[in-house]
Amino acid sequence: MHTHDPGALMGITPTDKSGATNMTEVGAVETSEEGMAETARTGTGVMNVVVAEPERARTASSSALVPPTTPVTPKAGESPYSRPVRLLHALLAISITIQLVSSLVMGHPSPRRPMTPNGAFYFHWHEWVGLAALAVLIVGWIYRVTRWKRESQARLFPWLTRQGLRDLTQEIKSFVTLRWNRIPDYGALAGTVHGAGLLLATAMAVTGGAIYLALGPQDAVTPQAEAIMNVHQSMAVFMWIYLCGHSLMALWREYTAKATFKRIFRIGR
Repeated sequence: MHTHDPGALMGITPTDKSGATNMTEVGAVETSEEGMAETARTGTGVMNVVVAEPERARTASSSALVPPTTPVTPKAGESPYSRPVRLLHALLAISITIQLVSSLVMGHPSPRRPMTPNGAFYFHWHEWVGLAALAVLIVGWIYRVTRWKRESQARLFPWLTRQGLRDLTQEIKSFVTLRWNRIPDYGALAGTVHGAGLLLATAMAVTGGAIYLALGPQDAVTPQAEAIMNVHQSMAVFMWIYLCGHSLMALWREYTAKATFKRIFRIGR
């Protein structure tokens, strides 16, 4: 019958018997610190250690599921927005500008007087560009919803959380008291402004699409179409205010050497 040396089973040479003895003595000690580690010694002197950290694991997993309300401040010359978001923003800005300018020269369908040929031409261009803007917004919303956590799209609507609402209130106070240096570049106030513009553009594009369907190919103005057009035209006033204010703020930030235009309209990385 063959006898196996416990030290040989653990890879310890005969010259390391003292080490094997120490391992045996350590294995014989049963430790229990708040249930975090349990040790057990087998017949060969091998120690089995089981470590349990449920609280730490739950905390780490739960924090990973909650996206930050505001993004981390990017490095100089970098943009916190991904390339698809910057591309969608550029397309939307161009289409909205075309829509607002064309609304000044186009004709308006009316049951009381027909449009002139030039007015009808610009009106139809206004419709087509509006439908293109609606398509850009649909793609943009799909992208933002599917990448909501990964790209922290919650920064567009910080007022949906208590912490975001507190941050927004504090930044509004700093803005009113002219302490603009305390307002983060990509904080709750900036996110709210961008989110409000996105919601307004979406509402205008949706009502514009409804007008297109209500008028039909003959541009027949029904009471329903006229009611939708009144709502659409009322929102256009707010879009003018938003576009002018947003552009002035961007120019101001460019003047203060923030390189805003370079970060916004850079399509590459």
